[in-house]
Amino acid sequence: MMSPADHERRGQETKEPPVSLTDNTIDVSDMFPVHNTLRDTLAAAPRLVSEVDDEDRGRRDLIANFYDNVLAFLHVHHHGEEILVFPLLRERCAGQLEMIDVVAGQHRDVDQLVAESDEALKSWEGGDVVAKGRCAQTLGALGDRMTEHLNDEEQQLLPLCATSLTEQEWGALPGHALGSFEETRCGSFSGSSVNE
Repeated sequence: MMSPADHERRGQETKEPPVSLTDNTIDVSDMFPVHNTLRDTLAAAPRLVSEVDDEDRGRRDLIANFYDNVLAFLHVHHHGEEILVFPLLRERCAGQLEMIDVVAGQHRDVDQLVAESDEALKSWEGGDVVAKGRCAQTLGALGDRMTEHLNDEEQQLLPLCATSLTEQEWGALPGHALGSFEETRCGSFSGSSVNE
């Protein structure tokens, strides 16, 4: 079992765009800050959750709300890929269908870990101090699986997106995320206050 520090070190393995732009490619580098934010926030989860004093309800509520927002954003992010990106890649990249399906199928693993993390978060936020350890563990496991998934997306899927999608098609993804993420959550997906 990885320690909270191990999870955090793993999450700090930020990635750089592997795609070099030519006349036939679009710029997909805007995905890297999104992925790196997900890596960093999930890698920090075991430490941030574990460090909360059981008597500090305010801090518990802050951390739980922050990770509730992270999970909600992750759901919206993956939903956008599933409806806007994967169908176009399947249509245009017949020789890469197996790889596309493998990366897309990883969302199912992530969905299961998101559901487990959400359940643990709600229990912990509701005052179940025993759930704190489960919350740290499930969020850590989610972070580990997401790191693997994001690496696969960046190494295999993003280069395909750069050569197979138009700028308009790629540009629909952030618009979907912003339009689908609940308006009341938008101000809460920032890590500054949770690290204080």
